[in-house]
Amino acid sequence: MAMARFNQFVADQDLKSVTVSKLRDRLKDAQPLVNDAGQLYGAPEFFSLFTGLTAPPSVFQKEELTQEDIDLWTETMRENFKQISLTFMCNRAEAWQILLDEMRNVCQEHGCVLPPDDETRTQEILSGIHEPTFDDFRRCAARNEGVKPLQEAFARLLTPEASKKHSPIA
Repeated sequence: MAMARFNQFVADQDLKSVTVSKLRDRLKDAQPLVNDAGQLYGAPEFFSLFTGLTAPPSVFQKEELTQEDIDLWTETMRENFKQISLTFMCNRAEAWQILLDEMRNVCQEHGCVLPPDDETRTQEILSGIHEPTFDDFRRCAARNEGVKPLQEAFARLLTPEASKKHSPIA
């Protein structure tokens, strides 16, 4: 019942009872939980959702991962790896070390760990020795609670500021 009341407050944007300004700012313009027909979730709907009697709204249902998705991701990551070599004008071994260092930085900042087997598997994928599988994706997704060290490292390294940071003449 409390969730239904909270959902109604969000729908009405009646946030004056929220005393923590940071939370109030985050809730400003937030969207309430509604079903696929656009009807606001009330207590019975939350109970049905909690007990599994009804499925969550389709917007929250995960899409099924396909081999095409995995292939596209692999191609993109390999292209990003090539771009690191070009950006920093270095060979593949040096590019790997730059990328690995940044992946470790990402993990350290987020308070997670980059397992050695993830390092090895990532290197094998980027070098074309291993083609990723559904199991590889499931295993990685289960680790580090949503932190994506590889993607975040690429995002950091493939910027103009990053190339200056790693340049020997900067």
